[in-house]
Amino acid sequence: MSTYAEIRTVQTEAEALADLLVELASEGVSYTGWQYTSIQSALTRIAARNKAAATVVRKAVIDGGYTATSRLTWLDALIPGFWDLRRTPAVKTVGTFRITDTAGVGPLATKGVGEVRVTYGTPGIVFVNREAFSVSLSSYADVSFVAEVAGAAGNIPNSSTLGFVTALPGYTVTNPAVGATGTWITIAGAAAEADAFYIARALSRWGSLGAGGNTSAIRYRCSVADSAITLVGVDDANPNGAGSVDVYIATAAGTASGGQVTTVDTYLQLRKAVGTGELRTFAAPTYTNAATSTLYSDGTRLSTDIEDDADAAMALLASEQAALGGYIYRAELTQRLMDIAGVVNMTLATPAADVTLANFARILDGTHTWTVA
Repeated sequence: MSTYAEIRTVQTEAEALADLLVELASEGVSYTGWQYTSIQSALTRIAARNKAAATVVRKAVIDGGYTATSRLTWLDALIPGFWDLRRTPAVKTVGTFRITDTAGVGPLATKGVGEVRVTYGTPGIVFVNREAFSVSLSSYADVSFVAEVAGAAGNIPNSSTLGFVTALPGYTVTNPAVGATGTWITIAGAAAEADAFYIARALSRWGSLGAGGNTSAIRYRCSVADSAITLVGVDDANPNGAGSVDVYIATAAGTASGGQVTTVDTYLQLRKAVGTGELRTFAAPTYTNAATSTLYSDGTRLSTDIEDDADAAMALLASEQAALGGYIYRAELTQRLMDIAGVVNMTLATPAADVTLANFARILDGTHTWTVA
């Protein structure tokens, strides 16, 4: 019987061909002198190609049966059957854009839902209006827009450089922060739950079967209480006396709101083991990442486009935080900025050194300073 490792071994076409030739020789078949275009040579190569392809399929089938090795749609088939959980789907960014009659050409006749498209950055992230609107002469209208494609890339910074895809001469579009919220975003965009987080959430469900409290159970229950909670930090080192536990929660967009803290805490308190110490729930502390850098361009792109892409790269850094706390490494910031199209070199002034985050801190995207040279 083949071992697990042997079943998972993938062959290249060349390796499969070599094996077939060895087998032919063991059967007394001489393949010396075969012309490349002969039927014998062609059939052997086809068989080798098919054998190599079969090893890839075989490995995928085997890996799909185990949580540690299953990926993507295989994982989507496996986890619901074992844990009765579903992958958290991707979310489209929703927020408020301001359409302004800057040239005094109004009024703008009513635009129906989906009639106006706005773009950001290069390649463009496109947003479309979710509600009908009109603009009075020399005035403005605040309008709800939604990203056409789900994901964190739609969580662009406040006051970004925006443009119309739909022709609206004399009008401009901006995305200032709304009121005291500090952001233009009403629903933060997020990618579909990554395999690693999906697996971790599934495995943590085992903890919820325990009679007492444990870290895995708390992590799982936080996600059940509010599906928007994606990052959970558990301090179980008796932070508030014997047997006490402090729980810190955050979302894909930032730290948890007061309402989310209340919802999660209420859910956890009802499931706290009798006789244990105090359990407290907090919004994760935050660290605002505000970079200052000089980006050297090859001259093929507009400076504003490079700045927009740099803002997006930093926003993505925050949205991709995998666990509360940890570090922000200058090397990672440098790599993300160097990956921007048209950037050939750069210097990073701030942060001046690697940043050690506070325990269970959530990274927030701040205001960055870019100089394109």
